[in-house]
Amino acid sequence: MSGYGRAYLWLAIIAGFAAISQSVLELAADPPGSQWFVVALLTLVSGTATIKLPGVPAHISISESFLFTAVLLFGPAAGIATVVCDAIIASVRTQK
Repeated sequence: MSGYGRAYLWLAIIAGFAAISQSVLELAADPPGSQWFVVALLTLVSGTATIKLPGVPAHISISESFLFTAVLLFGPAAGIATVVCDAIIASVRTQK
């Protein structure tokens, strides 16, 4: 990887951690309520339901619809927390 590639990678990692930290602080100051947990649970459960794209060796998850719902109903901080949880679950699932 070139020097620019490494710099870009580290910049993306730092920006991601900054966004996650900011959203955790916002959620601690103003919790989204119990409805957010329902949407987050639906996101995590629907992450297991994938659709194979025809002609391409790839699958997509239907959990994105719940991610967009979390952002629209509860704001960007709750959306970031939801997508982080979904990404962790997807990473664990693909490691098996």
